[in-house]
Amino acid sequence: FFVKGLKNFSKISVRDEHTYEVVTSLCSKEVSRVCDPTLLLNPTDYKCIMGKAKPEKFIFLYIFSDERISDSFGKQVVSRKNGLAIISFGEARNWADKNIPYSPQVFLDYISRADYVLTNTFHGSVFSAIFHRQVAILGKNKNKVIEIANLLKLDSQLLSQDDNLEECLNKYIDYN
Repeated sequence: FFVKGLKNFSKISVRDEHTYEVVTSLCSKEVSRVCDPTLLLNPTDYKCIMGKAKPEKFIFLYIFSDERISDSFGKQVVSRKNGLAIISFGEARNWADKNIPYSPQVFLDYISRADYVLTNTFHGSVFSAIFHRQVAILGKNKNKVIEIANLLKLDSQLLSQDDNLEECLNKYIDYN
């Protein structure tokens, strides 16, 4: 079904190597690699669509549910608090101080103001870089996340739930 659908497209573009390899292996169409559109703007371009988060100190969790946070890793996040609120975006977590629903405006506002970001997503990694946030990326098993982390020179911020979160969040990130 999907291969037949792909063959009906006149042009196909993808943003990462893994998807490129999969799509080119499934159909005989020419496939182009393109930049993710979120990388075409700078931080000030996003200001006009941001929400208005309260100016608090916080750790921002943007983790899709395909990766369950283990109890031991959750304890690492909670022990990292040091007076910071834990804000979970999208998925409610009982150990978070605040759970906020999905919204592009709210996402941009919170990720741009976070003291720390913990994500397992492509866009969580991208926007952490755009807004120069201290980030830990739970993505050692996700091709798209690994590729963008390498491209943005954030590969030192990749970790698994068995790794030390504190060490990762304390690493200097040279966004220049």
